[in-house]
Formats: sequence, structure tokens, C-alpha cells
Amino acid sequence: MMKKKDLFILFISLTILLPLYISSGICTVKNQIHYGFNEAKTIRVMTYNIRGARTDNGDVHLSTIAEQIRAMNPDIIALQEVDFRLPRSHFLNQTKILGDLLQMNYLFVPNQNFLIGSYGNAILSKFPITDFERHLLPSSLENRGLLRAQINTGTRAIDVYTTHLGLTTKERTAQISSLASTMSMKNSPKLLLGDFNSSPMEVPIQSIRSLYIDPVFEKQLDVITYQHNKKRTQLDYIFHTKDFVFEGVFTETSLISDHNPLMYSLILDSIKE
Repeated sequence: MMKKKDLFILFISLTILLPLYISSGICTVKNQIHYGFNEAKTIRVMTYNIRGARTDNGDVHLSTIAEQIRAMNPDIIALQEVDFRLPRSHFLNQTKILGDLLQMNYLFVPNQNFLIGSYGNAILSKFPITDFERHLLPSSLENRGLLRAQINTGTRAIDVYTTHLGLTTKERTAQISSLASTMSMKNSPKLLLGDFNSSPMEVPIQSIRSLYIDPVFEKQLDVITYQHNKKRTQLDYIFHTKDFVFEGVFTETSLISDHNPLMYSLILDSIKE
């Protein structure tokens, strides 16, 4: 039998840790910014794996991430590897801080819960986030998810999806099949952004191209989004439906992460079919 002292310690531990665990698994959404883009058609969308704003040495520089994003001036951002209250990133709520610094609405959904904190995917937007869903993807090594945010651009509502796929080809193939099935349930204009952990000619990426447009690939543009040690390739992508017209691509070397921010300028067709 447990001694009274042990029971007391267990009770105190549960009292402290259980609320932390529960709150670490909660989705967070906040709409406070209204830019009044009632006639917005050109939209700048970005995907960026920020690696918890940590350098190779483990130093955290979230403000530098914010400064780089601000300089590129996206309207909608999909972020991966965003920390929430984890020791490795100084217990910060990174989504909230970035949303406040950039004056954007934000949505955070955890994929991995580490008792006192979590990390996952986030979406920031200058436009209102009117709805969201999270879907778990088949995973073997680490929990992976698909996050959908419905965003009202003023001219037309769009669905923005972001994900961070697994490390093995088998896992990514199953995850692509799952997310494609989920996304097919919506008829709205769609954007799919994220870190797919796949180079341009790998099977998982080619399967997405059969469903959505990859303008950089179609135009044979050379884009590097991942550079670490001697590896330089594209692992991050932005796909879209035919509701968008591609204008241009922008990327630059990250000052903090091993991934580079990738941004497209897109024209949204405001006429519903």
C-alpha cells in the first residue's frame, strides 16, 4: 500500500501536471485583426518550418523569425514545428507571440503533447479565420496531423491546409492518401502547404501533383527550401486548386531554421463556378 506521504506527493503532482497536460493538447484560435481586404485578389501565402525558432546550437530566436517573415510580408502563413510552452524554447507560446508581433490572426494545433507543453502546426492570417479542423494522419514514429483553416479573404472563402509529413516513404505515402481523402470532402478553393519531407521526384509528391497544382514544378523552377550540412533540396511545398493563378515564387535563406521560408504570390478567382 502507498504511504500517506506518497499519496500526498502523487496528489500534488497530478494537481500541477494534469492541467498542464490538458491545456497542452488544446487548439488555440484568435481573431483580432481585420485589415479590410474586401477586394483582395492577390494573396501572398507562405510555408515555413521554423524548427521551434532554434538554431543548430539550440539557441532560440523567435523575434528573428518574426522579422524575416515581416520583411517578406505574407498574407497567410503555414508554420510547422511550432512550440508551445516547451523548455527547449523557453516555455514560450510561439504562435501567440508571432501572431502579436506580426499583427495577424492565428491558429495553433498540437500534434505531440509532452505533458507540460506541445508542438505542432500553426496558421497565421491577415484575414479572419472563420473555422478550423484537425485530422490525425496515420503515423508510426511521431504523431502527424493535417490542419485546415477556413479563411475569409473578403472576395471568397478558401480552405488552407498545412501538414508536416513523416520520415519514411511508406509513412508519407499513407499520410498523403489520408489527407487527399480528407481534402476531397470540401469543394472550396484549397491551398496545401507544409513540410512534406520529400524531394520533388519522390512518389508521395508526385501523387499530390495528380490532384493539385505544383506551379514551381510545372515551370521547372529551382527552389531550395532545406539546407543542412551538405544536403540542399526542396522539402517544403505549396499546392493549389485551379481557383488560383500563380504569379511568382519567393524564398530566402533562413536566419534560424534548417528550412527556408517559401512564399507564392497567387491571384484568387473571385467568381464561384
